[in-house]
Amino acid sequence: MAGTNGIKGGYWLSKDAIGFPPERITTSNFTHLFYAFVPVNSTNGKLIISKTQEIKNFVATVARGHKKALLSIGGPRSTTENPSNAISVMANDPNVPPLSTQPLMMP
Repeated sequence: MAGTNGIKGGYWLSKDAIGFPPERITTSNFTHLFYAFVPVNSTNGKLIISKTQEIKNFVATVARGHKKALLSIGGPRSTTENPSNAISVMANDPNVPPLSTQPLMMP
């Protein structure tokens, strides 16, 4: 996918979904697209997935373009009081496999 041209990543801001739904993303401009942003529960380190259908639409759009879909965790205006601490809780939990090994799938 990246070939000799390198990686071309971009962020799709979920807060702009009404004016720019994922179906309008020009996937040909990218090799990797990030869904921005998924918050983290600061107590247990679990991702807070509240926009399930929106994430499914994003993943489907990116997959149709034969690109990689990724979740961007936290964000500049995270409602989590301490997103770094929350991510640390998740990263240090021996029962949670590394995120890089988890496919981006929704229930």
